[in-house]
Amino acid sequence: VVAGGGDGTVNEVLNGLFASGRCDCAFGILPLGTANDFATSINVPIGDPYRALLLAAAGHHQAVDVGRMNDLYFLNMASGGFGAEVTSQTPTALKKAIGGSAYALEALVKAMKSNAYRGRLITPERTYEGSVVMFAVGNGRQAGGGAHMTPHALINDGILDVLLIPDHEEARFSHLLLDLAKLKLNSNEGFHYLRTTKLKIESERELQINLDGEPMVGKEFTR
Repeated sequence: VVAGGGDGTVNEVLNGLFASGRCDCAFGILPLGTANDFATSINVPIGDPYRALLLAAAGHHQAVDVGRMNDLYFLNMASGGFGAEVTSQTPTALKKAIGGSAYALEALVKAMKSNAYRGRLITPERTYEGSVVMFAVGNGRQAGGGAHMTPHALINDGILDVLLIPDHEEARFSHLLLDLAKLKLNSNEGFHYLRTTKLKIESERELQINLDGEPMVGKEFTR
């Protein structure tokens, strides 16, 4: 099966395969979307449909991890809070005009307006409780048009990488987002980065989570 489109299309086809019981088939990607974050992170050729199809047809098949939130699946990333707002609210016309850079522009606009969510993120190792601006649960490494939210993630290690940004004054300024995009992860000032096999997210109010850009809403999410 080959999914032709962006991360959202890949996600829809993935969930269709699981719903039909055909999740054991070979799955290729023809990247035709705005950002193509997952395809980029796994080195699928971008802007060359022939090479991408050739890779899907004749490339080496490898088993990979698939993330799950409640009853839905994701290949690349589940994001909530600020990151989900940017992904879902970036205008289609802007994406068509400037491509993946539209997400970065929208992020700069919304950085000062984002609303924090109060709740808990529970893992076997630790529980984080309080107000957060955003979080990302990565099987892949990047989202939002090239922002490396979970740069150490591997799609075949059985582990999810988690980025959690608590609410504080600096979290609402663009320089923190730029620091993340530049992989400045040697210092954990302003955010937490962890790796885990399972987690639970609880929010005091309705929270939107995007699975590879596809939205779901609730107060409790379990992986």
